[in-house]
Amino acid sequence: MIGIIGYQDAGKTTVAEALIRMASARGLRVALIKHDGHADDGRTPSWEKPGSDTERAAAAGARWTMIASRGGWLLHDWTASEQDAEQWLGVLRRSVGHAWAEIDLIVVEGAKRSPFPKVAVVRNDAEWTRLAAASRGVVAIVTSEDTRDCSGSGGRQAVGERQAVGERQAVGERQAVGERQAVGERQAVGVPVLRPHEVQELLNLVLASAVTVVRD
Repeated sequence: MIGIIGYQDAGKTTVAEALIRMASARGLRVALIKHDGHADDGRTPSWEKPGSDTERAAAAGARWTMIASRGGWLLHDWTASEQDAEQWLGVLRRSVGHAWAEIDLIVVEGAKRSPFPKVAVVRNDAEWTRLAAASRGVVAIVTSEDTRDCSGSGGRQAVGERQAVGERQAVGERQAVGERQAVGERQAVGVPVLRPHEVQELLNLVLASAVTVVRD
């Protein structure tokens, strides 16, 4: 189990998507838990359509609603008491039943204060400083001004080509005014710094750092 943390619009979902794609390509079976912080205040979450049948049923008093088809199902506990990633992990385990033993990797997007290892996705050193103060267990930092190209080998090649014609120069200029020192401080405490196109390296690090979840 590994966490992907960062502030809004930093690129967490893009990194999580690329990581899941790479893991799946290796034959790993992956599950995702996503923390929706916008729904923590008790309002109807954005993943429920306003005025939907399930929302109306919940307003009428149903605690659980389930949308089901031959293509899958979505179960919603409207008065869930689980408050953190460890408890959400228990919900996932109970929900998937015997299929729990088939999961090779669980990615948790969000949950900054959870105790398990995490990958921090940041756009600058200021965000990393804030995350470091709010979280623990960061095993890698993914940093970029633009994380939209975080993908598999094709994305890695495309980003590499752009870096070859200009990004290294831009990064070098930033480093010249102080980023080398900030990155050096991170590396000094054993936290590797990766670019978002380095998905294969990130997956190798994640698999080496992820917490093992008991399956019995």
